[in-house]
Amino acid sequence: MLNKEPRHSDEQLIVCDVCDTLFYSNTTFDFIHFLVSRENRYKFFLLKLVTKKWSPFFYVLEGISRVFKIDLVKLICLNFLSGKDYDKVLRAANFFYDEVLAHRKIAPVFDLMERKKKEGEFVLVSSSISPVVKVIAERVQVSFISSEVEIKNGKLTGKMKSELKGKKHVAIQSLLKMNSKRQLTVITDNQSDFELVQMAGDRFIIIESELDKLFWKSLAPKYILK
Repeated sequence: MLNKEPRHSDEQLIVCDVCDTLFYSNTTFDFIHFLVSRENRYKFFLLKLVTKKWSPFFYVLEGISRVFKIDLVKLICLNFLSGKDYDKVLRAANFFYDEVLAHRKIAPVFDLMERKKKEGEFVLVSSSISPVVKVIAERVQVSFISSEVEIKNGKLTGKMKSELKGKKHVAIQSLLKMNSKRQLTVITDNQSDFELVQMAGDRFIIIESELDKLFWKSLAPKYILK
Protein backbone atom coordinates (compact mmCIF):
# COMPACT_ATOMS: atom_id res chain seq x y z
CA MET A 1 0.00 0.00 0.00
CA LEU A 2 1.66 3.23 -1.16
CA ASN A 3 -0.03 6.21 0.43
CA LYS A 4 0.83 8.62 -2.36
CA GLU A 5 2.25 8.54 -5.86
CA PRO A 6 6.05 8.38 -5.94
CA ARG A 7 7.83 11.34 -7.45
CA HIS A 8 9.28 9.72 -10.56
CA SER A 9 11.64 12.64 -11.15
CA ASP A 10 13.64 11.80 -8.03
CA GLU A 11 16.83 9.98 -8.96
CA GLN A 12 17.00 8.21 -5.62
CA LEU A 13 14.52 5.92 -3.91
CA ILE A 14 15.26 5.54 -0.21
CA VAL A 15 13.35 2.81 1.62
CA CYS A 16 13.40 2.28 5.36
CA ASP A 17 12.14 -0.43 7.68
CA VAL A 18 10.18 0.66 10.79
CA CYS A 19 10.24 -1.90 13.62
CA ASP A 20 13.58 -1.86 15.46
CA THR A 21 14.96 0.38 12.72
CA LEU A 22 13.22 3.70 13.35
CA PHE A 23 11.83 2.73 16.75
CA TYR A 24 12.66 0.33 19.55
CA SER A 25 9.35 -1.42 18.97
CA ASN A 26 7.50 -4.19 17.23
CA THR A 27 4.84 -1.67 16.29
CA THR A 28 2.08 -4.18 15.48
CA PHE A 29 2.28 -6.01 18.82
CA ASP A 30 2.98 -2.88 20.86
CA PHE A 31 0.03 -1.05 19.32
CA ILE A 32 -2.39 -3.91 19.95
CA HIS A 33 -1.07 -4.13 23.53
CA PHE A 34 -1.61 -0.37 23.88
CA LEU A 35 -5.18 -0.64 22.62
CA VAL A 36 -6.31 -3.77 24.48
CA SER A 37 -4.71 -2.79 27.80
CA ARG A 38 -7.05 0.21 27.95
CA GLU A 39 -10.18 -1.77 27.22
CA ASN A 40 -10.19 -5.21 28.83
CA ARG A 41 -7.77 -6.64 31.42
CA TYR A 42 -8.76 -10.24 30.69
CA LYS A 43 -8.15 -9.85 26.95
CA PHE A 44 -4.89 -8.09 27.71
CA PHE A 45 -3.72 -11.06 29.79
CA LEU A 46 -4.62 -13.45 26.94
CA LEU A 47 -2.77 -11.21 24.51
CA LYS A 48 0.37 -11.32 26.66
CA LEU A 49 0.17 -15.12 26.76
CA VAL A 50 0.44 -15.11 22.98
CA THR A 51 3.10 -12.42 22.52
CA LYS A 52 5.44 -12.37 25.52
CA LYS A 53 8.63 -14.42 25.58
CA TRP A 54 7.99 -15.55 29.16
CA SER A 55 4.95 -17.46 27.90
CA PRO A 56 5.33 -21.08 26.72
CA PHE A 57 2.43 -20.48 24.31
CA PHE A 58 4.56 -17.92 22.46
CA TYR A 59 7.26 -20.50 21.71
CA VAL A 60 4.72 -23.12 20.63
CA LEU A 61 3.18 -20.63 18.19
CA GLU A 62 6.60 -19.56 16.93
CA GLY A 63 7.51 -23.18 16.27
CA ILE A 64 4.32 -23.79 14.30
CA SER A 65 4.92 -20.56 12.37
CA ARG A 66 8.38 -21.71 11.25
CA VAL A 67 7.06 -25.07 10.09
CA PHE A 68 4.15 -23.65 8.08
CA LYS A 69 5.86 -20.34 7.16
CA ILE A 70 3.10 -18.13 8.55
CA ASP A 71 3.19 -15.48 11.26
CA LEU A 72 0.73 -17.22 13.56
CA VAL A 73 1.32 -14.86 16.50
CA LYS A 74 0.48 -11.85 14.32
CA LEU A 75 -2.65 -13.51 12.92
CA ILE A 76 -3.92 -14.30 16.42
CA CYS A 77 -3.16 -10.77 17.62
CA LEU A 78 -5.16 -9.28 14.78
CA ASN A 79 -8.26 -11.03 16.10
CA PHE A 80 -8.14 -8.64 19.04
CA LEU A 81 -8.93 -5.85 16.54
CA SER A 82 -11.95 -7.62 15.06
CA GLY A 83 -15.07 -5.45 14.94
CA LYS A 84 -13.29 -2.22 15.83
CA ASP A 85 -14.14 0.93 13.92
CA TYR A 86 -11.27 1.79 11.58
CA ASP A 87 -11.43 5.54 12.26
CA LYS A 88 -11.24 4.91 16.02
CA VAL A 89 -8.28 2.57 15.52
CA LEU A 90 -6.57 5.27 13.47
CA ARG A 91 -7.14 7.81 16.24
CA ALA A 92 -5.75 5.32 18.75
CA ALA A 93 -2.69 4.90 16.53
CA ASN A 94 -2.08 8.65 16.84
CA PHE A 95 -2.22 8.40 20.63
CA PHE A 96 0.10 5.39 20.42
CA TYR A 97 2.62 7.45 18.49
CA ASP A 98 2.53 10.28 21.01
CA GLU A 99 2.52 8.17 24.16
CA VAL A 100 4.79 5.30 23.09
CA LEU A 101 6.69 5.63 19.82
CA ALA A 102 7.73 9.25 20.33
CA HIS A 103 9.79 8.02 23.29
CA ARG A 104 11.32 5.05 21.47
CA LYS A 105 12.97 6.74 18.51
CA ILE A 106 16.34 5.40 17.41
CA ALA A 107 18.09 8.76 17.17
CA PRO A 108 20.89 8.02 14.64
CA VAL A 109 18.38 6.50 12.20
CA PHE A 110 16.04 9.49 12.53
CA ASP A 111 19.00 11.75 11.79
CA LEU A 112 19.86 9.67 8.72
CA MET A 113 16.23 9.80 7.57
CA GLU A 114 16.13 13.60 7.76
CA ARG A 115 19.27 13.83 5.64
CA LYS A 116 18.08 11.28 3.09
CA LYS A 117 14.63 12.88 2.70
CA LYS A 118 16.40 15.77 0.97
CA GLU A 119 18.03 13.45 -1.58
CA GLY A 120 15.03 11.64 -3.10
CA GLU A 121 11.75 9.87 -2.52
CA PHE A 122 11.72 8.41 1.01
CA VAL A 123 9.37 5.45 1.64
CA LEU A 124 8.72 3.50 4.83
CA VAL A 125 8.45 -0.19 3.94
CA SER A 126 7.10 -2.26 6.81
CA SER A 127 5.28 -5.52 7.41
CA SER A 128 3.58 -3.82 10.35
CA ILE A 129 -0.13 -3.06 9.96
CA SER A 130 -1.39 -0.14 7.91
CA PRO A 131 -3.10 1.99 10.61
CA VAL A 132 0.14 2.24 12.59
CA VAL A 133 2.49 2.74 9.63
CA LYS A 134 0.11 5.29 8.11
CA VAL A 135 0.30 7.42 11.25
CA ILE A 136 4.09 7.08 11.46
CA ALA A 137 4.44 8.11 7.80
CA GLU A 138 2.21 11.13 8.34
CA ARG A 139 4.22 12.21 11.39
CA VAL A 140 7.59 11.99 9.62
CA GLN A 141 6.10 13.25 6.32
CA VAL A 142 7.02 10.45 3.96
CA SER A 143 5.29 7.80 1.85
CA PHE A 144 4.72 4.25 3.05
CA ILE A 145 4.11 0.68 1.97
CA SER A 146 2.84 -1.76 4.62
CA SER A 147 0.83 -4.86 5.34
CA GLU A 148 -2.87 -4.04 5.11
CA VAL A 149 -5.64 -4.97 7.49
CA GLU A 150 -8.99 -6.02 6.05
CA ILE A 151 -11.82 -3.51 6.48
CA LYS A 152 -15.51 -4.13 5.84
CA ASN A 153 -18.22 -1.52 6.39
CA GLY A 154 -15.72 0.70 8.17
CA LYS A 155 -14.71 -1.98 10.68
CA LEU A 156 -11.66 -4.21 10.99
CA THR A 157 -12.36 -7.89 10.41
CA GLY A 158 -9.37 -9.13 12.40
CA LYS A 159 -7.80 -10.50 9.21
CA MET A 160 -5.07 -9.38 6.83
CA LYS A 161 -5.89 -8.03 3.39
CA SER A 162 -2.25 -8.26 2.31
CA GLU A 163 0.97 -9.27 4.05
CA LEU A 164 4.29 -7.63 3.19
CA LYS A 165 6.54 -9.83 5.31
CA GLY A 166 9.10 -11.51 3.07
CA LYS A 167 7.79 -9.60 0.04
CA LYS A 168 9.30 -6.14 0.46
CA HIS A 169 11.76 -6.65 -2.40
CA VAL A 170 8.87 -7.46 -4.75
CA ALA A 171 7.03 -4.26 -3.81
CA ILE A 172 10.17 -2.16 -4.34
CA GLN A 173 10.94 -3.84 -7.67
CA SER A 174 7.56 -2.56 -8.87
CA LEU A 175 8.49 1.00 -7.89
CA LEU A 176 11.87 0.79 -9.56
CA LYS A 177 10.30 -0.39 -12.80
CA MET A 178 8.53 2.96 -13.03
CA ASN A 179 11.95 4.59 -13.39
CA SER A 180 14.79 2.21 -14.17
CA LYS A 181 17.40 4.95 -13.62
CA ARG A 182 16.57 5.42 -9.94
CA GLN A 183 19.24 4.50 -7.40
CA LEU A 184 18.06 2.48 -4.41
CA THR A 185 19.06 3.03 -0.79
CA VAL A 186 17.87 0.61 1.93
CA ILE A 187 17.87 1.19 5.69
CA THR A 188 16.94 -1.80 7.86
CA ASP A 189 17.83 -4.03 10.80
CA ASN A 190 15.75 -6.91 9.54
CA GLN A 191 17.52 -10.07 8.33
CA SER A 192 14.42 -11.06 6.35
CA ASP A 193 15.12 -7.98 4.18
CA PHE A 194 18.28 -9.58 2.76
CA GLU A 195 16.92 -9.74 -0.80
CA LEU A 196 15.84 -6.11 -0.58
CA VAL A 197 19.26 -5.02 0.71
CA GLN A 198 20.92 -6.97 -2.13
CA MET A 199 19.06 -4.77 -4.62
CA ALA A 200 20.43 -1.53 -3.16
CA GLY A 201 23.47 0.43 -4.23
CA ASP A 202 23.62 2.15 -0.85
CA ARG A 203 22.98 -0.06 2.21
CA PHE A 204 22.56 0.96 5.86
CA ILE A 205 22.20 -1.82 8.42
CA ILE A 206 21.08 -1.10 11.97
CA ILE A 207 22.88 -3.33 14.48
CA GLU A 208 22.88 -3.93 18.23
CA SER A 209 26.35 -5.49 18.42
CA GLU A 210 29.39 -6.35 16.33
CA LEU A 211 28.10 -9.93 16.02
CA ASP A 212 25.23 -8.69 13.85
CA LYS A 213 27.74 -7.79 11.15
CA LEU A 214 28.45 -11.46 10.41
CA PHE A 215 25.08 -11.98 8.73
CA TRP A 216 25.51 -8.96 6.43
CA LYS A 217 29.23 -9.22 5.73
CA SER A 218 28.86 -10.41 2.12
CA LEU A 219 26.91 -7.25 1.19
CA ALA A 220 29.50 -4.85 2.62
CA PRO A 221 26.93 -2.35 4.00
CA LYS A 222 27.38 0.69 6.21
CA TYR A 223 26.48 0.00 9.84
CA ILE A 224 24.63 2.12 12.37
CA LEU A 225 24.88 1.01 16.00
CA LYS A 226 21.69 1.50 18.01
